[in-house]
Amino acid sequence: MDILSPVAPLPLTRRPPSRRPATLRGAHVALVDNQRPAAKAIMDAARRHLEGLGARVTVVAKRHGSAPLDDAQQQRIRRECKAVVLGVGDHRPSALYAGYEAASLEREGLPAVVLCTSDFPLHAQVVTTSMGVPGLPVVVASPSDGAWLGALAVVLTGTPEALDAAYQGRYCSRAQAEAYLGLVSHGQPMATSVVRMDGGYDGFHALAARWRWSDGLPVFPPTPERVASMVQVSRRAPGEVVALVPPRFGEATVERVAANAVMAGCLPREMPALIAAVQALSRPGMNAFGLLLGTGPQAPMVCVNGPARKALEINSSHNVLGAGRAANGTVARALRFVIANVGGCIPEITDLAAMGSPTKYAFCFGENEEESAWPGLHTTRGLPKEASAVTVSLVRGVFDISSAAVTPDEIVKALAQGMSVRSTANLYYGGEMVLLLCLQWAKALQAAGVSRADLQLRIFDALQVPLSSLTRPDLDALRAFRSDEFPDLDTRSWVPPVRNPDDILIVVTGGAPGPHSACCPTSGGLSWSQTVRIADGNGAP
Repeated sequence: MDILSPVAPLPLTRRPPSRRPATLRGAHVALVDNQRPAAKAIMDAARRHLEGLGARVTVVAKRHGSAPLDDAQQQRIRRECKAVVLGVGDHRPSALYAGYEAASLEREGLPAVVLCTSDFPLHAQVVTTSMGVPGLPVVVASPSDGAWLGALAVVLTGTPEALDAAYQGRYCSRAQAEAYLGLVSHGQPMATSVVRMDGGYDGFHALAARWRWSDGLPVFPPTPERVASMVQVSRRAPGEVVALVPPRFGEATVERVAANAVMAGCLPREMPALIAAVQALSRPGMNAFGLLLGTGPQAPMVCVNGPARKALEINSSHNVLGAGRAANGTVARALRFVIANVGGCIPEITDLAAMGSPTKYAFCFGENEEESAWPGLHTTRGLPKEASAVTVSLVRGVFDISSAAVTPDEIVKALAQGMSVRSTANLYYGGEMVLLLCLQWAKALQAAGVSRADLQLRIFDALQVPLSSLTRPDLDALRAFRSDEFPDLDTRSWVPPVRNPDDILIVVTGGAPGPHSACCPTSGGLSWSQTVRIADGNGAP
């Protein structure tokens, strides 16, 4: 039996590092400080050394090691600077993210250098290699001695050819990168997209489990015929790249997405919704690279709006988050396969979440638009009511909010209390929270004339957490990340776990009766949900 590989290999093309300034004298260099424990001493030493060589140095402070530079910071660096030094990679996530941002800047033609402590250059260069810039300099820096400072000056002024020769493969060869990313450690054939195998369905299930193509549960063989039927429904060319999927930034061709869809048990009509979900996950604002490789339990939540819910038979009523409807499971499961096989986020290899979450298997549902008086979530993102769309958010679990509340004021109080969990990233980082509002409470609020915007504002006003309940390290983390909002925090302060009312994403879903809503914390200000219109809104071929 022939099957099509669902895996995206590393790119074969590569580029040498960008051309550096001939001298540092008068050059404007940005030092991007991720504020990791080792960063202050190392960045201070780098600043003094570069200024001593005549460079003009600007220190750009990030709020978090796994958060992107904000728009203003990125624009300033691109507009004013001739080179960028990023650091410090002093643990796995920070080294990976520094490598990612450096490679992204290099691909735009801006010279970049990564600083890592001695245990983590491999992680940074895995990323630069997988993103096609294997010769990007990764300098091992130490807060206790300055021997590395001479190397920093050299890599900021060296020729691209010399740097490519010196740094390509220094910490990580292409073969090492493939092994690190799980591309060769299980014997999977990367040289061809077609694999011939024996053993039928049972044999394929064993093979997929051994090569880490699956989630461990039974899968369907992606035969050329099955994959072709998926591709046909998409109305796209098999080789069209619909997204570059983090964290490996593998090319999600329509054919590869289709192969993963077949394995997950999708019907052909589900392809347009799956492609939209893949595109949403891969948008920069999602920051999937920074989060999927972290230690938290975050996983994609897929909310479907519009006519596609009915066409695909996606559940939006009773037991909406449970079993019973195939599409709720298969679309989300296929997205998980794409994240692993195309994006390279493979459990126990590159996905090293401390606990993980059941939502890493599948988390997809529809909004109950028929029984809600409010327009669907997608309309708040500028899409017309009749459009079909998916909204994807990286959430950290699902928490039941149950109460005997009846009046609007009581319901708002119950919801605010349920969302004010002290131990979530939302409190430290602000950002979005997802509220799955039960139909019973939605109807009570709507009958009283409460709009979605009204509810967001009322919850926001009631959603305040006393900082006296936090530990000292947690309070320090909150101060560091949200100092722009709250410059004078102390233990007498109260803060909301979101930055503004619009950050409360309200989705009316589930069936009635039943006073059970749910809160889905996210990674806060490290990631923002993305909405993508389904290209073929009715889900039909």
